[in-house]
Amino acid sequence: MKRISIVAAPLVVTIIVWALSVPSMSLHSGDGLMQLLGALALAGFATGMLLSTRARALGRLFGGLDKLLVVHKWLGVTSVGFVVAHLATRLILLGRPGSAMNHAMMSQTVHLPFSEAAAVLFVFLLIFALWVRRVKYKTWQLVHKAMALAYVLALAHYYVASMLEPLGLTPFSIWIDITAIVGVASAVYSVFLHNRKNFGKIQ
Repeated sequence: MKRISIVAAPLVVTIIVWALSVPSMSLHSGDGLMQLLGALALAGFATGMLLSTRARALGRLFGGLDKLLVVHKWLGVTSVGFVVAHLATRLILLGRPGSAMNHAMMSQTVHLPFSEAAAVLFVFLLIFALWVRRVKYKTWQLVHKAMALAYVLALAHYYVASMLEPLGLTPFSIWIDITAIVGVASAVYSVFLHNRKNFGKIQ
């Protein structure tokens, strides 16, 4: 229960700041829900990147490295679920003339390549995570490089295409900025700087 509470906290904060930032009209059209699902995916992956550092303090907090890796894996699976739901919602909204998403597409203000490339990578990595139980260090490092790339592409999609003022000073944008800094810094550390010790079994 403690482990679930720790990883759920960033997701709860995301929902709160989203509720403070989304216009009520967006809630009725579904655009707000699409933004929330995307934000939950970003927050989930940022938290996963932090866990991938396998810091000793995190290991103690989760009751051991093995338990931390299990949480890391299933948090990634959940985050990919948010990505899929975000894309599905976007496709539904494209068929609604009154949605902000449909208007953005018509005015060509939304850039899709970032999100599409990230989605393909995320789904591939989800299949890998569910299929493989034990990997060599080099394979683990390669997978996490791909995950870090997918995360950066997803962030690029947010900063280019979000309808919630990603460069503004709203609670939502500030929170996503914080998670982005933590996520990118953790990804750089876990992929390029962390050594092989404490590398464990993925369950």
